[in-house]
Amino acid sequence: MYGLSSSEWTDLLLSVNTHRSQRRLSPYQVGLYVQRALQATNLQVLAQALGFGDATTLTKLHRLSQLPDGLAAVISWGGGRGTLSMSAASELLRLGDKAAQAFPLALSNNISKEEIGRAHV
Repeated sequence: MYGLSSSEWTDLLLSVNTHRSQRRLSPYQVGLYVQRALQATNLQVLAQALGFGDATTLTKLHRLSQLPDGLAAVISWGGGRGTLSMSAASELLRLGDKAAQAFPLALSNNISKEEIGRAHV
């Protein structure tokens, strides 16, 4: 479905739009699947198929497909010591070229999504 195999689609469905701590895919893997699916459809259609009311969260997840090398392993669904939440990582990626420099600082200082958002203002 949408350029993904049936097992990939199932893994995607079981990894998004849920608050389970254990999910089949990491946030980075979800970002890669979303990127592939968007080659076959648009963001709104995909968001609806995945049960989202709008495309906001899916946009954040899609942004994760742009993670600099080596950072995928430190992105988690909820954050915590030594990791960044999916939302915080997505916010950092909005910095463009400066994101690669910002990630180590955010990780070492356990920066939250809210703190990153305030720094943009």
